[in-house]
Amino acid sequence: MSEDSNPTEPGTVPPKRAVRRHHRTRMIAWARRSSMFMDMDTKDRDRFARKDHDHLASCSCWMCGNPRRWLGEPTLQERRAAMFHPLDPEIDR
Repeated sequence: MSEDSNPTEPGTVPPKRAVRRHHRTRMIAWARRSSMFMDMDTKDRDRFARKDHDHLASCSCWMCGNPRRWLGEPTLQERRAAMFHPLDPEIDR
């Protein structure tokens, strides 16, 4: 990709490194906010956010985990299909 190309033009690829950096920064900020009420000082909170920003899920119990796995709820895609084809027996399989 050349220096003067616009990444929003059709047919161009967005810069992957910039997207990765953006999401990493966003997740570190989320980890920092979510650890606000833990009994940590600022230095430990920053260390926690930088270390654990990639895996913030505390557990996979039935309340925190995947609802399809634990409760048998349909996925969003299955719910949309049921809305558009409510009486189609092929969709229920």
